[in-house]
Amino acid sequence: MLEREFNLRYWGRSVTFQAVRRWLQGEVVPTQDRLQVLAEWLGVDAHWLRFGERLTLAVNERPAQWNSKLAPEEREAIEAFLALPPDKRKLFGQLMKACGKG
Repeated sequence: MLEREFNLRYWGRSVTFQAVRRWLQGEVVPTQDRLQVLAEWLGVDAHWLRFGERLTLAVNERPAQWNSKLAPEEREAIEAFLALPPDKRKLFGQLMKACGKG
C-alpha cells in the first residue's frame, strides 16, 4: 500500500514493495529525487528526512531563487504543474520525458 501511494506521487520509475521495506528498515536511503517526493508527501524537510537534522541558514544567507530567471509564463506553467494532483503530475512528467527523447 505504501509503495502504491508513493508511486502515485512519483514521476519516475515505480518502486517495489521490497524497496520501500528496505527504506523503512534503514537498509538503504532513497535517491534524492525520491526523498524530495517523500518529504513533500510527508510535509517535512528533505534534509531532515535524509540526515535527521534540520538545515538552518545563517542570518545573512538567502535561499537560492531557482526561479528568478524564469519568464512569467514559465513560472505560471510550473505553478500549474505543481497544483496538479499527484497522478496527473506523474502522467505529465512521463509525457515531458517522452518529449525530451525526440
